[in-house]
Amino acid sequence: MLPAGACFILILVTASLDLWPHTVAVQNTVPDTSVLSEPKLKSPGDDEALISVWCQPEQVHISCGDTSSDMVIMWATIGQCDTHVTFSDKPWNMSLKVEAQTVEMKAKLDKSLKYIHRAVLKNLLPSSNYFFRLVTKNGFGTKPIYFKTLPAMNSTSKVTFLVSNDLDIELDRSSISKIVTEVSSGGISGFVYSGDLESKLTPPEGQKDSVFLSNIEQIAAYHPFMIVPSKKQNSGVSPLGGHYLYRHMFSMPNTLWPMPQDKMWYSFDAGLVHFISYSTEVLMSYNTSLSKAQQDWLVQDLTEANKRRAQTPWIVVFGSDPMYCACGNPDTDDCARNSSVIKHGLEDMFYVFGVDLVVESAHKCYERSWPKYKGVRTNLEASYNQPRAPVEVVLGLRSESETHEPDSSKNSSVPESPGWSAFHLEKVEAGSYGRLTVMNSTHLKWELVSAEHPEPLDAFVIVQETHGNFNLANLPHNVSHQINQTIIAQGGKPGTYDFIRNVTGDGNSLSGEGWSQYSVWLGLGAVALILTIVLGMVAVRSCVKRRRRHRRWREDDSRDGAAGGFYSVGSGSDSEDDNDFEIDVYDKANKQSSKLLTSY
Repeated sequence: MLPAGACFILILVTASLDLWPHTVAVQNTVPDTSVLSEPKLKSPGDDEALISVWCQPEQVHISCGDTSSDMVIMWATIGQCDTHVTFSDKPWNMSLKVEAQTVEMKAKLDKSLKYIHRAVLKNLLPSSNYFFRLVTKNGFGTKPIYFKTLPAMNSTSKVTFLVSNDLDIELDRSSISKIVTEVSSGGISGFVYSGDLESKLTPPEGQKDSVFLSNIEQIAAYHPFMIVPSKKQNSGVSPLGGHYLYRHMFSMPNTLWPMPQDKMWYSFDAGLVHFISYSTEVLMSYNTSLSKAQQDWLVQDLTEANKRRAQTPWIVVFGSDPMYCACGNPDTDDCARNSSVIKHGLEDMFYVFGVDLVVESAHKCYERSWPKYKGVRTNLEASYNQPRAPVEVVLGLRSESETHEPDSSKNSSVPESPGWSAFHLEKVEAGSYGRLTVMNSTHLKWELVSAEHPEPLDAFVIVQETHGNFNLANLPHNVSHQINQTIIAQGGKPGTYDFIRNVTGDGNSLSGEGWSQYSVWLGLGAVALILTIVLGMVAVRSCVKRRRRHRRWREDDSRDGAAGGFYSVGSGSDSEDDNDFEIDVYDKANKQSSKLLTSY
């Protein structure tokens, strides 16, 4: 039997040998998450190496909050970890703290980034720089990340948003690099992504997570990354409903989180511009309640935006499927049909409420229109000076061809562009994106840029000094006449708008500045018509005179005891007869008789 002291030494040696391999693993390797169980993270004695893996914030991105003084921070972790945000207007002493809200992604696999966290920073100053860190309970976290808040409403600061419908770092490294360089320059206010998102968020076969958000973190973590719902997002990838990944992994202004399927549209202000994101997919859906819900919301939002037109004069809207396209096929493309569902659901609304620019993405061609309504160019001159209708831009999808040279054989088969089309590209270069700049209250600039060309592929400037509702009464007569003829040819009624009947149910009333103005003109027109009819009737009656007749006294001696009798004379008698009048007199026999006296 060993002495007690020797036994104690043996136990210590054995314990140290058991612990030695784990110590080496912690120091030299990253633990394999496939064989680890999720830590409970309840005591300070938890393995820090495991915590650093399970609770490391990844896929950081930010977005605009409900007001211009809010910013939303989102990130993902493998484990359900207590994580919060510390922030300040300086990169040190981040004493302000916000706890995060967390949801578990049911559609994601175990040991993947299935826990999504969201924190809202409030009461931020406009046009100001802020720094934040994502920190776990045990002190692990990210390096300081910075962003700049949007300008306040009515601010004269320039606002620039980049717009893309295809961010694929594996195929477009040069384009992504150019975007990163541009956003790092400090002149970008935010980013709008309007491409296929759900498939990019879905992990490839054999992988636990998609790398899309990780790849664009250099963009999305430093500037508000705003999403426009695309048609392809409801592709049935998730068994838990359409847009599942988008609704959980992103948060947009003025809606719940996770976002409900019946409220994936939103708006926000940035300086002098009011932005709106809407869904074209609901217009194509058999679920008419979603289309009605969005339409009601759009009318309300546009009504309020017009009340604030002095503070935010510009209205820019983002959607997926276009209303018009010059290179579309009527058999397959809704935008090429006169009976377009998208046009029917949106065009009248955007016209009545004075939307300045409509930006869309889901079409094969890049398209730029003149100011137009019902397919008719509203400005007599080919320019964007004082437009009298919305301007439409379709960003276009990546060309499958490896060459970017124009295909003359294909171009020759395309019919001549319609009068409303100002410019279009049949082949869109990979990685091209839009740059939207609100320069001031009267000038808005759009550019199509590409990594392969130093100069923009397309550019134009809208000059608008009288923002507000558009009205047919303000158009040249020949233009308004052509528009009315188009409406009649399509089975419509001039002076009525498609969306009004859908919103009110009777087509007779609509609360909103645009419709109120139209109602006033309609009422004045009706009053004028009634007055015209009444005056016409009075004039007709005054012109049609009855034949005048006069009664004259005739002496008749042949009558026994009678002085005579009356007889009638037509209006064609002597003019002096016009002075005749008749009175009752009494003769000498005290009998009443009538005498015809003539005044001279």
